[in-house]
Amino acid sequence: MRLKRLFKSFRYGEKGFTLIELLVVIAILGILAAIVVPNFGRFFGQGQDEACDIEDRMMATATMAYVAENQACPTTADYLTQLAVYFESPMSELMGGYTFGGTYPNCTVTQSSPCPAVAE
Repeated sequence: MRLKRLFKSFRYGEKGFTLIELLVVIAILGILAAIVVPNFGRFFGQGQDEACDIEDRMMATATMAYVAENQACPTTADYLTQLAVYFESPMSELMGGYTFGGTYPNCTVTQSSPCPAVAE
């Protein structure tokens, strides 16, 4: 019953949108897209850079924890990542490469190869 009334109103009144109305809507959507799309790219790149910085700090913290517990320097980042006890959650893979130096108690960790987000 309501559907018939809806179709009747179209028959006797306006039958749809005018070309001007459609062009205005398309123009507004185009302007919004021009504003939003560049911002998304910047946010994604910013997130990758921050993830790389966090990974650096996490590796330094894990190195200090390993040194405090074992009274020795770790030899590789792979060895640290296998020991889930030094991280809140086990990591699947590191974004950057890391080297360890020094002797106990002055062990250091440095980033030997930058994260892909930083390298670009």
